[in-house]
Amino acid sequence: MVFHMLKNLVGEKTFFESLRLFTAEHRFQPATWRDLQGAFERTSGRDLEWFFRQWVNEKGLAEFDLGEVKVRPLDGKFEVEFEARQKGRVYSFELPVSFYSSLGRARYRFPVEKENTKVRVLLEHYPRRLVLDEDYDLARTLSDASFPRSSPGS
Repeated sequence: MVFHMLKNLVGEKTFFESLRLFTAEHRFQPATWRDLQGAFERTSGRDLEWFFRQWVNEKGLAEFDLGEVKVRPLDGKFEVEFEARQKGRVYSFELPVSFYSSLGRARYRFPVEKENTKVRVLLEHYPRRLVLDEDYDLARTLSDASFPRSSPGS
């Protein structure tokens, strides 16, 4: 999950460039997470201390749910407002959200860094449903609804 989230954070091209740099620098040598972090920081030009601290050095998983959702028409489009609520320890991440309309799915990512983060987005089509982290892109505690229901006798 750490590598998957890192690829989503820096982008696929930078992700693979970082791995090439890391393996070139540490081939046949011991390496640490700090070495990997350094390769990703040099390639991406970003400070990733926060990422490695919360996903590698600390224990736990993110836990969040959806607060109240409001949809209102605005200039021929639809403004959607909702709250992403974290439970327990607060993490920083980009929350993937899928919005479903009669024309299919629109996907967005929103920065979340607080216990409660208000999100606003303007959509072209009326959203009939929204789903947080539908493709399981984040290391998180799964809700009971995320598990398939067992059939009687199983």
